[in-house]
Amino acid sequence: NTISQTTVLGIDLASDGITNNDAGDPDPGPNALQNFPTFTGAQTSANGYVAVQGALNSLASTTYRLDFYAAPSGTTVREGRVYLGYTTVTTDASGNVSFKATLSGTVATGGLISATATRMSGTGYAETSEFSAYQAATAMSVQTVTNTASSGAGSLRAAIDAANAASGPTLIRFNIAGTGLHTITSDDMLSISKQVIIDASTDDSYAANDNRPAIQIAGTSGNDER
Repeated sequence: NTISQTTVLGIDLASDGITNNDAGDPDPGPNALQNFPTFTGAQTSANGYVAVQGALNSLASTTYRLDFYAAPSGTTVREGRVYLGYTTVTTDASGNVSFKATLSGTVATGGLISATATRMSGTGYAETSEFSAYQAATAMSVQTVTNTASSGAGSLRAAIDAANAASGPTLIRFNIAGTGLHTITSDDMLSISKQVIIDASTDDSYAANDNRPAIQIAGTSGNDER
């Protein structure tokens, strides 16, 4: 669902404008005046990926579905114009949870991301919040793998090392010569410590292989990392 191009809030729980979050979310009212998520960052790539980070404070030890939306730069009314996807989170004993999610959608740099939080009740849904404040999307860091070497410039390991050193999420794409199966041999495990998207469909071999990834990662110490 989308709610957009309105002159008032897309969701206004108390019909009185923005209802600010409150610690622990104890207040009664329409939809229990459910708190909305807050953002710490959002990044977008030309390959149709959007990464978001943030937090939710609400009822303790409770599961929520977070739905994410995009709107054009310059939009001032909180709404959900283009649906991007969702993630689920569970708060801790203090009612806090942080989130990182990777979504699919075309969002321009400077485009705006908003979110809602919906309390889960078993397998169903309960109260939904108002839309969050907008987070402007910045350009996502991109690393390109150009060979099947185990290390060095253009290797998958170099791309992952750069992603681990980046301040935000990274998209790792592939541009390896040839359209056959590409096997990348690794001497040890490839450790990822940051939010990373590895997209094998960006390589030419994807289309040549009936739109199936043709990147294989094989360990030399008996570890198959495909």
